[in-house]
Amino acid sequence: MKKFKSCLYWEGRTKYERLRFLFLALICANLLLWIMPESWCRYADDTFFPAVMLLSLFYSLSALVMMFYPTLSLVSGYGEFYRDMERLTGVPVWQRHAAKLAVNLAVTGVLFVLVKIGENVMTKFAGETHSYFRMQLDLPAPEMILAVSVLFPVLYIWAYLVLYQRNGNRHGVLAWVIAALLFNMFHFAGIDMIWRIVIRTLICVPFFISAGRMEKRLDI
Repeated sequence: MKKFKSCLYWEGRTKYERLRFLFLALICANLLLWIMPESWCRYADDTFFPAVMLLSLFYSLSALVMMFYPTLSLVSGYGEFYRDMERLTGVPVWQRHAAKLAVNLAVTGVLFVLVKIGENVMTKFAGETHSYFRMQLDLPAPEMILAVSVLFPVLYIWAYLVLYQRNGNRHGVLAWVIAALLFNMFHFAGIDMIWRIVIRTLICVPFFISAGRMEKRLDI
């Protein structure tokens, strides 16, 4: 347990160092939009219309980071020096993966809240002929956060390691396609959100275990 807590601290610090400026920029953007009077940017010919459009684009890019970073961060370190340092700690692979996923969940939750606040504040500037950033979700917010930060990354890293195990090459795009196909197969309509989360999580457990065993065997 002590080693797992160390992993959580290390992963949390690493992701904080990488994303702290994004967090700070989102907080500043939210405060700026909240302070700005509605009359400053109600119509397309207002002085601050370009600035609000740029902020809308910034929120769109932040939402993309929220969707893709949790998955890509799991494999971005393969072959790098710090991956070797992780192994030297003697922490089991499954604990390292569990720590990464736990931190992913926290980071994605914080990003979602900050982006959602920006979306809500920005609605005051929407007019009859134009609107700004809107985050369209196919899933309820809790289910989406869990899927983006934990469930899909588990399927992705499993597919990534399976492909690497077969021919020694890194097929990130193909692994993404396979993970997306697997995730969409686990579509359970007509049942409560809580049960969908539980079922999908239980289905991903074998993939999580298999990925840990493969990484332990492979020189990656």
